[in-house]
Amino acid sequence: MQFTHKSLILLALVLIAAAGCGGGGGSSGNRNVVAAIPPVPSLPAAHAQCSLSEARNDVLAIMEDFYFFNEFPEQAAKYADVRSRLSSFGSVDALLDELRFRPGSYDRGFTYYATVEEVDQYFSAGEFYGFGFSVGVEAGGAWRLIDVFGGSPADAAGLTRGTTILAVNGTPTSSLNVNAESTFGPSEVGIQRTLDVELLDGTPQTVTLTKQAVGLDPVPPERVRVFEVAGRMVGYIFFRTFIENADDLLRNAMIELVSQAQALGGTGIDDLVIDFRYNGGGLVSTAEVLGSLMAGPARQDNNTLFFRYEYNDFVTANYGDASDFRYFHGEPASLEGLESVYYITDAGSASASELTISGMAPYMTRSVTVGGNTYGKPVGQWGVEYCNDSMVLFVVTFRTVNALDEADYYTGIPENCSVADDWDHLLGDPSEGRLDAVLDDIETNGSSCNPPQPLMRAAAQSLSGAPVVELPEAIAGPSLAAKMIQAF
Repeated sequence: MQFTHKSLILLALVLIAAAGCGGGGGSSGNRNVVAAIPPVPSLPAAHAQCSLSEARNDVLAIMEDFYFFNEFPEQAAKYADVRSRLSSFGSVDALLDELRFRPGSYDRGFTYYATVEEVDQYFSAGEFYGFGFSVGVEAGGAWRLIDVFGGSPADAAGLTRGTTILAVNGTPTSSLNVNAESTFGPSEVGIQRTLDVELLDGTPQTVTLTKQAVGLDPVPPERVRVFEVAGRMVGYIFFRTFIENADDLLRNAMIELVSQAQALGGTGIDDLVIDFRYNGGGLVSTAEVLGSLMAGPARQDNNTLFFRYEYNDFVTANYGDASDFRYFHGEPASLEGLESVYYITDAGSASASELTISGMAPYMTRSVTVGGNTYGKPVGQWGVEYCNDSMVLFVVTFRTVNALDEADYYTGIPENCSVADDWDHLLGDPSEGRLDAVLDDIETNGSSCNPPQPLMRAAAQSLSGAPVVELPEAIAGPSLAAKMIQAF
């Protein structure tokens, strides 16, 4: 099966058109629409442009070529078995459930699909159809808003981080699944839900929200701040997601931090705080921009390695080249002489977020994670088009390795300082628990959050097959926004 390189895209790296995959896309015949109510924007149904048989064949063929874990004999045996009974799979989801490599340990939902339109909407247009909030579930089962997007329906209704959702359309959340599409509805403009909520101050309220296009706003400007702590200028950036328009926003954020520091009497940023909580990753190219902005001019001028890619034998032979090694590149807005960086992390910090932490670790004098253990996704996907180019299969195609040859953090990058997420304070508020812990550590010159173990601890399970413990649940959610940042 032959594939043609198409364009760079993802959380992984590259969107590839599957030439020859599937048959005809179907036709509406000679029917012409002569009058219609203006259509409600929505995302097309998955696999609507090909038959189930075509979709199954496409997905299996892509996996057989590109899947990172194909060098393991058990995976080759799995393909032979699946191909012998391919017609028995009633959906692409069922097929992927069978094909993922050791799904309890390695490919924990990392290989999945989306429509081309949804991919373009999220990564290129920087938006999604929704109410404009992200949801977290407390240990006791309460649903709390952990983030609200500016200008969204949720924001307009006065909902904020910390709001508790008690019921959806009259059904208590205790009887609902937050990741079921039926709970908050499909990704369509005009979908409504009535929420019984309790605001952060304890006020009960009932609101009816209507879905619209919501901007992802990957670097909210109100969450780009400088704090003066013990004579040091501490820059803080909340970074929501790695998408195309984040690149310039990150550059502008670095410029803004330096400007704020100078206004406070400093010359630049002494310590940088990157808030990666809930950031499920995205474009590797954006991680390269962020890393280069942190690395500074000195490291940009001497071919300093940020990370490298590793692939299976097929991809190495057909697609591997010098770009497998990624170096810091010139960024005029990069921070001069930065040696101290703090990352606020949790189980939602994954993929490109972890790649940034891993890739920068060899170069920072002080690199500290505060909050919780990251998700554990040291691999990335290429996005390969199939089903007559209407769908994208995000297939795990590579792993990333830093300059110290560290990789395989499938159990996550451990926190150096464990701090519970404080949903009772807004993000960027210095009183918020995790940010407060960072500022305390800086004020005490590192004594309150002394790293108890190396930042890049060896994974509890490497590819050698050692036992795995305490892995996060598989990636879940009815939409790309839900999978990436728990957004609805």
